Amino acid sequence: MPDGSGRPELWLGEWCGVTNPSGISSFSHRPDASSEEVPVKASTSSHQEIRQIAFGVGYRMLGSRADAEDIAQETLTRVLDPIANGEIERPEAFTTTVATRLALDELKSARRRREQYVGPWLPEPRIDSSPDPVEIADDVSYALLVVLDRLSPLERAAFLLRDVFALDYGDIGDALDRSPVAVRQLVSRARKNVRSQSAAPVHDHDEHRRLVAEFLEAAGGGDIGGIVALLADDAELLHDGGAHKKAARHPIRGSVRIARSLAKVFPRLSADASIRACVVNGEPGFSIDDGDGIRLVGLVHGVERIERIYFVYNPDKLTGT
Repeated sequence: MPDGSGRPELWLGEWCGVTNPSGISSFSHRPDASSEEVPVKASTSSHQEIRQIAFGVGYRMLGSRADAEDIAQETLTRVLDPIANGEIERPEAFTTTVATRLALDELKSARRRREQYVGPWLPEPRIDSSPDPVEIADDVSYALLVVLDRLSPLERAAFLLRDVFALDYGDIGDALDRSPVAVRQLVSRARKNVRSQSAAPVHDHDEHRRLVAEFLEAAGGGDIGGIVALLADDAELLHDGGAHKKAARHPIRGSVRIARSLAKVFPRLSADASIRACVVNGEPGFSIDDGDGIRLVGLVHGVERIERIYFVYNPDKLTGT
């Protein structure tokens, strides 16, 4: 169904970083098809595959690997027996519904905790070299996870279930205990908010890697002019050091302010450490490793010029990278 732009609904997801709708083969129907129910194969019933679905829902909803793991484990205790007993016609949809409801409950309490968080809160990054194959969320960019955290819990759930997992409005309504009409309104509001707050995505990974390399060269050398040249005028830099690391407690906005800050801070962050290009949540990024472990994971976003910069160096969020 078009969103009013002349493009199918899925376009918004692609624009803001959803590159592989659903990520789960059984949810392969596209959102721009009619909202008529599309049968889901009842073949995904193994422990690992069910855990993968639940973990994916939890991570996308909560932005935390530890919380997502808790969601996955609790989901398994609730769905495995009914699925094994043949009571569930569509295991994937059932698993997604259970995991979503659990994640919604957790997100409501997490939002209260985040109100007390020191400085900006950013999702936990996932470097693709992780040995755990269940940690797959490549189809949602890191920048989108940041924006999703600004939505209400119900908007976030509705957006993900529709534009990532490609569920129809009836199934989403069952998961959220809302009517299909109410779900459509939630999805519409979420899409508008996502679009208004997202940086333009870089679909060309070679171009993105080039942007990252030029950023690291300029920032590492403390080159204020070089940094400014790479940034959009209204660029934004977010540091997440939590309570453990000294970091800017508020977003830094504007190319000149960011460049001056980076020229002071970045050489210190990278001193006596190795900077390595890596893939973070399915997109080009970098890490700084001091020999004892990763001290920072960074990403930059934008087309031609950088619009958003994310630095995560809260050690609690880097233990699993």
